[in-house]
Amino acid sequence: MQITSAAELLSAYAKGERNFKGVDLSGANLEDAELSEADLSGADFSGANLSYADLRYANFSEAILVGTDLSGAILTSAKAIGSDFSNADLSDADLRYVNFSEAILVGTDLSYADTNGADFSGAIGI
Repeated sequence: MQITSAAELLSAYAKGERNFKGVDLSGANLEDAELSEADLSGADFSGANLSYADLRYANFSEAILVGTDLSGAILTSAKAIGSDFSNADLSDADLRYVNFSEAILVGTDLSYADTNGADFSGAIGI
């Protein structure tokens, strides 16, 4: 399945699809999207708007989230191993128990984010 737009992603998710490995949705508007438990590993969300999205238990491992707006998003227990969050906005996000091991967080805004239990081992920029 080739996903090329936010609408296609949301439609596939609504139909039960959870495997979105490697999708390129840079610049997409996914504000308030429900994508919990989705596999978004290796995906490119550079400059996308994922503010207030529900991303609980999602897998963002090796994903590109440079300049992405994740303000107010819920990422509880998500996997973000080796992901690039450079200059991303994670302010007010729920980051409890997120695995940010080896992630790049240079210039990332974590103000007012709940990082209780998050794993930042080996992360750069934190």
